[in-house]
Amino acid sequence: MKLEKSPSPSARWLLWSVPVVVLLGLACQSENRVGTDGETHFLKSCSPTPSACGDGLSCLCGVCTLECNAASTCSGLPGAHCVSASAVTCGDSLVADRCDVECVEKEDCVGVSPFHVCSNGLCRTEAPPGPPTSMPDAAGDAASPAACPIGKAAANQVLVMGDSFFGNTHQITAYLEELARAEGFLASGERYRDNSRVTANTLSGGASGIAGQYAAAIADAKVSVVVMDGGGADALGATCDPFDSSCLDLVNAVDQAAELLAQMATDGVEQVVYAFYPDPTDTALRQKLDALRTPMEAACSAAPLKCDWLDLRAVFSGHDDYLAADGALPSASGSEASAAAIWELLQEPCALP
Repeated sequence: MKLEKSPSPSARWLLWSVPVVVLLGLACQSENRVGTDGETHFLKSCSPTPSACGDGLSCLCGVCTLECNAASTCSGLPGAHCVSASAVTCGDSLVADRCDVECVEKEDCVGVSPFHVCSNGLCRTEAPPGPPTSMPDAAGDAASPAACPIGKAAANQVLVMGDSFFGNTHQITAYLEELARAEGFLASGERYRDNSRVTANTLSGGASGIAGQYAAAIADAKVSVVVMDGGGADALGATCDPFDSSCLDLVNAVDQAAELLAQMATDGVEQVVYAFYPDPTDTALRQKLDALRTPMEAACSAAPLKCDWLDLRAVFSGHDDYLAADGALPSASGSEASAAAIWELLQEPCALP
């Protein structure tokens, strides 16, 4: 397989930092609109499985919440109070009293997450999927009862997008394609679409950034599976001091990521793998990425579609050779390891029981 030759380390750093969007009012602010006080699954649509709502919440009447018998039970959840079972039904049967957020319009739900809307007087994301059905994989065998997006997606329905971590050499996509062919998910000669770029690749850049990569792809053909990164270019250009999750640059990047994920759900995207960066060797950049990591993970977790978060620190840990000479972008071996970790998440819904 022929892979593209990468530019020099200094050129890669320059290209990664070129697309930084200069925002008005770069001073820090305290607001962080993504996340729900640690309960990032709160009122997210769910199916009643043991791990559907993470730790501390349960799937009740199609959403992640808590049973309650007093108002104090809901005090740690944004805007929530204890709703009586006599006031809310789930299908044809009453459910236990639970913490919920009532609303009149969409703006009443922004404290829960950017994805929530006002539906029948309650803050909700889109409805959870119905019971899964068995489907054949690319080889024609029975797959898991769970959905298998990568198994049923045509090659051009799989989109890779993001910044220079993917776009500098496009090696991660090339290795993904090798794995897909080996497993029978991709025919010889077929390719996945790779819109990742080394310029115009911020999240806060809107149509001229990563959102534009997605818009171009969805205008061309249906997208079922997205593999992406994002936020590195935004972090490079951030100027807040101290740099933390209250920084306007970060808030804008996370808000844009949340809006993009919500748009994907509306467009029928079935699975997203969001890969977030390993630790770079530069201490200042590492601090910026660390500040961005948690709110970005929360945005993925709260998204109204299957969004698998991949923290590449675990993949790169103990492997100095996985970073290129610039200390931030992946080497060939780092690209191969990243692709393997991404492929594992893409295949999880397809595993045989």
